[in-house]
Amino acid sequence: MRKTLLGRISGFVALLLIAAALWACKGGGGGSGNAGDTNVSDPEDVDLSPPAISASYPADGTIGVTVDKSCFKVDFSENIVAGQSMFSLAGDDDCSIDSITQEDNAISVFLSRKPLKQYTKYTLTISGLTDKAGNIMPTTAISFTTGATDTTLPTITYSEPGNGSVGVDVNVLSLYFEFSENVVLNSSMIEISPAVAGMAGERFISFEDWVYIDLSGLTLASNQVYTVTFTGVRDLSGNVMPNSSISFTTEGPVPVVGRSNNSGTSGSWVDIWAH
Repeated sequence: MRKTLLGRISGFVALLLIAAALWACKGGGGGSGNAGDTNVSDPEDVDLSPPAISASYPADGTIGVTVDKSCFKVDFSENIVAGQSMFSLAGDDDCSIDSITQEDNAISVFLSRKPLKQYTKYTLTISGLTDKAGNIMPTTAISFTTGATDTTLPTITYSEPGNGSVGVDVNVLSLYFEFSENVVLNSSMIEISPAVAGMAGERFISFEDWVYIDLSGLTLASNQVYTVTFTGVRDLSGNVMPNSSISFTTEGPVPVVGRSNNSGTSGSWVDIWAH
């Protein structure tokens, strides 16, 4: 009886020892599952590199920047943690940092003054900026220098169809215009005469120094002179372009404007065509 009891106790202890060993192999208590795992990160995975500026707009050292510029844009080598207090501006006592916006690894710094002073060097200094791992970027400065005040009026430099074009397809897909510089433009500043049925504001697409007028699905009248007039278009410095027009004529049969009988005999009438 005693031997049987001792055998049972020994067996029970052995089972406990086996269970303890298995528990340890599994990392007992929520470990990583690897015996001896101390949860220390691989040194190669630790970010020890501080962020750096990869690009800026205007580029550092640029001279002759237009005075309508009111924003620095800075790209960094990685995602960063930034606040407005980390940025300071020098060069113009009447200008300060109005606000900043951040998107991952890019910062836009908006200035309070517009237009800027001409022939003035503006310097943006960045201090205390970090990456997501807390690495601090060394204090860094970028700058640009403005040029003269822009007093040049914008003009139309190119159009398709060209001014005075004839025989333009009545199913032409678009009208296209380029300007001498970037402009502020919307559909209310453009008039097409005579009006084209089906035109709507969303058919006018403008970007920087060009505008595209979508005519797809519309049909122009044949043998018709169309005039596109621009009113109130201005550049980024506020210089307003004089009212300007581009005209073209669509294809179509030349209309008969009269008849003539030069011979004076019956049956000798001829049509007179417009030129």
